[in-house]
Amino acid sequence: MSSRTRVYVGHLSSRTRERDLEELFARYGRILKCDVKFGYAFVEYEDERDAEDAIRSLDGRDVDGSQITVERSKGPRSSGSARPPMRSEYRCIVTQMAQYTSWQDLKDFARQAGNVVYTDVFMERGRKFGIIEYSSKDDLRKATRDLHDRKLGGVRVGVHEDDGRSYSSYHDRDRSRSRSPKRSSSRRSPARASPKHKSRSGSRSRSPSPKRQRAERSPSPEEPRRSASPRRSPVAAENGDASP
Repeated sequence: MSSRTRVYVGHLSSRTRERDLEELFARYGRILKCDVKFGYAFVEYEDERDAEDAIRSLDGRDVDGSQITVERSKGPRSSGSARPPMRSEYRCIVTQMAQYTSWQDLKDFARQAGNVVYTDVFMERGRKFGIIEYSSKDDLRKATRDLHDRKLGGVRVGVHEDDGRSYSSYHDRDRSRSRSPKRSSSRRSPARASPKHKSRSGSRSRSPSPKRQRAERSPSPEEPRRSASPRRSPVAAENGDASP
């Protein structure tokens, strides 16, 4: 099937069900397939003229509180996970995103690095990802340099230049890096505990010494009796000397 009969639907609300979307697009022609992802969808028509009519009529339409984008899908159909069509070649992938982060939040975040052409968010294998497309290579490089490991929606996200790999590979790389400091700190924990153990053992070995010192300083029972013997007064001494 030609890619000219297939349209991409972006900025799709999480409340939009596949049946509702199919009913909306079926107004413009016979639909062969409607594939709804989290945050975007692909609709395939039998006739490319029907696809053109849907693009003209529905692009920018408000659906379930979200203004959707509808355009022709670029590239052949793939059996794997479909990637949203590129509007700019300067695209980066955002990983580790909070589940409630919207494409508007992502766009505000992305503007810190340069002129943003397009943003979108979607779910894949239970993880949330984002797409940012810039108008220049310099803006893309600034984003991967300055926005990587910055907080978005209260969590630190990864920002990587899109090189065509699967989204999961970016996520797994960020996850492995975030775990590495924890492993290194656990290896150092026994070394920190060892000085405390030594100090406790040393205090137990020194504890009997004060008792022994007090025992050595205390007088023996006989010493008070010797020191308590009465001394002869001077008068008694004179009388004793005067006796015959």
